[in-house]
Amino acid sequence: MKISRGEIAQRCLLLRCPNCGEGGQLRSWFRMHPRCPHCGMEYAKEDGFTMGTTSIGYVAAIVLVVVPVCILVVMNVLTVWVGVAIGIVGSLGLSIGLYPVFLGWVLMTYYVSNAEHLPGNQEPLKPPPTP
Repeated sequence: MKISRGEIAQRCLLLRCPNCGEGGQLRSWFRMHPRCPHCGMEYAKEDGFTMGTTSIGYVAAIVLVVVPVCILVVMNVLTVWVGVAIGIVGSLGLSIGLYPVFLGWVLMTYYVSNAEHLPGNQEPLKPPPTP
């Protein structure tokens, strides 16, 4: 394999193409380009490919915002309503603020587990034998 799984993970988490390593993966904060603008590799294998970003955002919000706020409310450090407000604003802020990273994470998860699907890791086609 020419491109290692470690290289793929690093490239995706830095929002770079897992195949060529060049930037420009994002069209906007919430959308990826369908293909790499440099090497032309298609990012999404099917419709809904990036839907995992929502799940990652939920888990991150629960672990990093909701659980700590709940602990602070139980310990009487925060009132319930302050905790609710912090939970809502913090969860939305985290999910929106880190959305591009979550997009890279979904891409990383697919290509680290299927590294052979990268064009850079595929063997060139051999010409048919001449008679």
